[in-house]
Amino acid sequence: MGEEDCLYLNVFTKQLSTQSADLKPVLFYIHAGGFTGGSGDREVYGPDYLIEEDVVLVTINYRLGALGFLSLENSKLPGNAGLKDQVLALEWVQRNIVCFGGDPSKVTLMGISAGAASVEYHLLSPLSKGLFHAAILQSGSVMNPWAYEHSPKTFALRLANHLGYDGEEEDEDSLLDFFLKIPAMTLVRSQKEILTEKERLHTSGMTFRPVVEKEGPGRQFITKTPREILNSGEFTQVPIITGCTNNEGNLQLEIIPVCQEEFDRFNGNPDFLIPLNMQVPDEDRDLVAEKIRNYFFGDKKYCWDTVNQYVEYFGDIVFYIGLDVSLQLMLDKIRAPVYKYLLSHEHARSYMKDVTAKKYPSYVVQGVPHGDDLALFFSQSSDFPSGPIIPEDEKCMKALIKLWTTFAKTGNPNYDGIETKWEPTTSTKLQYYDLGKKFKMVPGRIHERRIEFWAELFNKYKSSY
Repeated sequence: MGEEDCLYLNVFTKQLSTQSADLKPVLFYIHAGGFTGGSGDREVYGPDYLIEEDVVLVTINYRLGALGFLSLENSKLPGNAGLKDQVLALEWVQRNIVCFGGDPSKVTLMGISAGAASVEYHLLSPLSKGLFHAAILQSGSVMNPWAYEHSPKTFALRLANHLGYDGEEEDEDSLLDFFLKIPAMTLVRSQKEILTEKERLHTSGMTFRPVVEKEGPGRQFITKTPREILNSGEFTQVPIITGCTNNEGNLQLEIIPVCQEEFDRFNGNPDFLIPLNMQVPDEDRDLVAEKIRNYFFGDKKYCWDTVNQYVEYFGDIVFYIGLDVSLQLMLDKIRAPVYKYLLSHEHARSYMKDVTAKKYPSYVVQGVPHGDDLALFFSQSSDFPSGPIIPEDEKCMKALIKLWTTFAKTGNPNYDGIETKWEPTTSTKLQYYDLGKKFKMVPGRIHERRIEFWAELFNKYKSSY
């Protein structure tokens, strides 16, 4: 942690061949961690399951937190260093993957959480164009509140002041010199200490994240907001798989303690209920907060009896709203197929359920938490509960891996012998593939009733990004 010498990648393949007829599709995996933590190491992302399906797996590291995303909104410290690291890794793959038996003309980006948001950013960036040919986004989007910062200099100034900066805030050269003298570990340890309580809740404690760069010298990753790029249709047109688990909000129980102090803090601050990006005038804030509270909690407060409602609420503001907004914007412009899914199969190797059961023995996690799909794709992870894989889970794992790797090979997840065909979703026919006990197509949007509630509010009070 706090080490800038981190730009390494791993390449996994069953066998080496440089003959063009034998080259394998490449899965380029970008790790999770809220742009703040994580790595692409084998201990977390073991390749054994995926490479059995005749693909080459690449996992990468990139600069994180302030080291990767600190920005002064100028050409000297523009931000997005972490995303540009990912571009360098993609360029490396184009030059070198053939040496490992990989096909540079069949590169599929894949990521979970911040990895998925990264994948979507590459769809939007001109720097990444031509470096990949399909995309898989699992439980993350550029439209999530933890994935985009519209006021990056504000956070840079907060961090500088927290670390003792006493120069002029307008003196960008002085600020840059100050940051360059701060040890990397000090930057990393300090970055979460600058969040307000509401920011901590709504971004799951994530601080520095991707930004819009100003046009100028050098290479800019994006110079327009994600919404503007999606609205314009100026993004890379490739086949896409996108989706989520059915109860993403369980992540909040790992990050924010479930205790009386947090109950009191949440219940005593009605404004916490309003999403960070919802532009509600002061005179309406109490009314909007009450409307949200009534919708999720009824006449009750946040307490042990309403943890499930709290989880649903946070699942929406941290994940589902942004995922839906991004999808709808994309579907209006995209010409390539988009395959939408919902993971509802609950498996026995759930990291989140294991952690939550140890923390809160009386609470039973409902549904499939955020990140539970990791255990279905990757082996030998130190994060997964140990023990044998039960037959029902093994069947689901094999089917998912077959879908994902078939997509990497053909741009279409459907394979010979599939029980229920996975149909694309479109702007005129919204539907998704339910990955549950049995795989099936379901019409409509994921968590449609709740999404419509939020859509009504955002129609009245626009998003700030």
